[in-house]
Formats: sequence, structure tokens, C-alpha cells
Amino acid sequence: METTYDVKVDKILTYKSARKTTYTVRWVVAGKHRREPFGSFALEGFRSELIRATGKVEAFVIATGLPVSHRSKSASMSWYTFAVEYVDARWPELGGRHP
Repeated sequence: METTYDVKVDKILTYKSARKTTYTVRWVVAGKHRREPFGSFALEGFRSELIRATGKVEAFVIATGLPVSHRSKSASMSWYTFAVEYVDARWPELGGRHP
């Protein structure tokens, strides 16, 4: 997992069509342009989280373009491990003949 501190958050891009308005947050991580579209103006929270992470001098993951703190717990777990843990947790509740 490569990280960088070279991040620049741009302003919000607004696109108005005949049917709806779309808002897009744009930012650059290590020279690679990123964008995340939103259907409502609720994206301001997402943009402020990016700005807050740059203000706290937090590293950004180059592959995803998001701060290290945005990594979810599920991203660190493989699908197989998740499936095994799920079955182990549910097995006592469900019998072998449960549909």
C-alpha cells in the first residue's frame, strides 16, 4: 500500500441538466485526478473530510485516492475469511436441516 502526502482538493463541480443536477468532488493524489459524483449537495461532508485529512497531514492511499483513515475494516479481510467467520458465528443457531 503506497501512500503520499501530495494531495490537492479542488472545488465542487456542478452540472445542471434538464432532469437533475449532479455535483462532483474533484481532487488530485500524487498527480492522479480523482472524482466522486453525488446526486445531492450532501457531498460537502465528503469534501470537508478530504480537506480535514490534508489539514491533519494524513497520508492518502494512491490506489484509492482516499485518506488512510477511510479504509474500512472489510477491506483488510478477504472474502474467504469473512465467509468462514460468518458460518462459524451462525452455525450454532442453524441446524443442518435448516432451509
